[in-house]
Amino acid sequence: MHRWTTYPVLLLLTAFAFGDDAPAAPPLPAAPVAPVAPADHCKEIVASCRYVAAPFEMKARDPVKFGELLTVQALEYPSPVKSVDPERNDTVRAKLFTTATPEAGAVICLGGWRRDPISPMLGARVAEATGLQVLYIELPFQGERTPKGKQTGQLTFSADIDQNVATFAQAAQDVGRAVDWLIRERKVDPKRIGIMGTSLGGYVAADLYGIDDRFAAAVIQIAG
Repeated sequence: MHRWTTYPVLLLLTAFAFGDDAPAAPPLPAAPVAPVAPADHCKEIVASCRYVAAPFEMKARDPVKFGELLTVQALEYPSPVKSVDPERNDTVRAKLFTTATPEAGAVICLGGWRRDPISPMLGARVAEATGLQVLYIELPFQGERTPKGKQTGQLTFSADIDQNVATFAQAAQDVGRAVDWLIRERKVDPKRIGIMGTSLGGYVAADLYGIDDRFAAAVIQIAG
């Protein structure tokens, strides 16, 4: 039996838990409402998250020194998913932190909602302490992936549930493509791949750990 059997945690969150600009909670219904079985919809979401390997171009800048022990390399690659803003959001930005003699294991690192300068630094410290290759991936609609006229994270997670589902599926596909690249190009052992995330990235990491059997471990940090 697959270890992931419940509706994704991320998609059960409500927007009013994350900001002042989210709408108030709707009133409870006056009478009982017939329950809707989520099983079929859940399967559709999981199916939309699974990455199918396909050729793509990884653009990599020259590695630069990062502290005494690490180098960092800026990466860009096309998202497997076409979003509502292909111009800015459908290019995935990532940073690869490695030591001079990196381990054949890797960690995917995902940051929090809106602005999170801490997570990339945390990923760097993990690479420095363990020798693992750490790939920090910018989530959809955040940072440089923010559409013109929008605030960072505004479309990553909001009161629009359908948009949330589409964004989560894109994040999952982006990560899936990165994992394939790590195995193929960085010679990472497929059995030595973990995922970590902070805040919103923690929810995404938890769901992906359940969906994708290639992740051997997960470290989740949920900000209060």
